[in-house]
Amino acid sequence: MISLDQVAEGAALDNPSRAELIAALARCTATQARLIAALLASRESTAIGAAPDRLLDVRAAAKMLNVSCTWLYRRPDLPFVTRIGSRIRYSERRLNQFISNRSGVNGVR
Repeated sequence: MISLDQVAEGAALDNPSRAELIAALARCTATQARLIAALLASRESTAIGAAPDRLLDVRAAAKMLNVSCTWLYRRPDLPFVTRIGSRIRYSERRLNQFISNRSGVNGVR
């Protein structure tokens, strides 16, 4: 039987049978799936521990961006816009992310 450790360490695969290769690949795939699940779970727990996102009204969002409410209303496709029925709200978290992305590193673009 081929061990995944041997393959990872670069050991020669001296004429393994097709069945051995398939079995090793299946173990590798199962291991990969477990690692991905663990990685996603760690990301979710980080997101859960983060502060909850607030939905801002147009005045608060416009103030953060230093623009007018009209300017903001005319741009419904911005990435931080959230519609709740006929109402428009603005995700504070995504708005802060938008501002950070626009300002560049250390405020220098």
